[in-house]
Amino acid sequence: MSRKTEATYINDSGKLLILDTQLTKMKYGKFTENPPAELEIDSSGSLFKAENSSTLKGCGGDVWYFVKGESAKKYHIYFTDPYKGKNEASFNYSSDKKTKDLDPYLKYNDHKQPMILSIIFSKIDDD
Repeated sequence: MSRKTEATYINDSGKLLILDTQLTKMKYGKFTENPPAELEIDSSGSLFKAENSSTLKGCGGDVWYFVKGESAKKYHIYFTDPYKGKNEASFNYSSDKKTKDLDPYLKYNDHKQPMILSIIFSKIDDD
């Protein structure tokens, strides 16, 4: 029985966001639709799709975006859709000055298949 995850986004950050290809990785499974290289300001759409057809492990990984020209300012999405147990996800922002939990801007279903993530990249006051 395969495990699938589908993610959508809204970029309300006021910034152009660039995919961090060094940190973005699947821990289990594979991307069937890769995350976009850039998230334009005020854009929305499909963020990624992932799947694992193994019966031993689910589907999970990390997706990272940084603010263009400010690579220390990063958004991080973690998700796991295990073969057994409930789906989990987290969303945060970090910079040289702070780390902020953005879970209120993340919605996902606990048990249903496929796992559906909805993410809003919000504006961060980083001064």
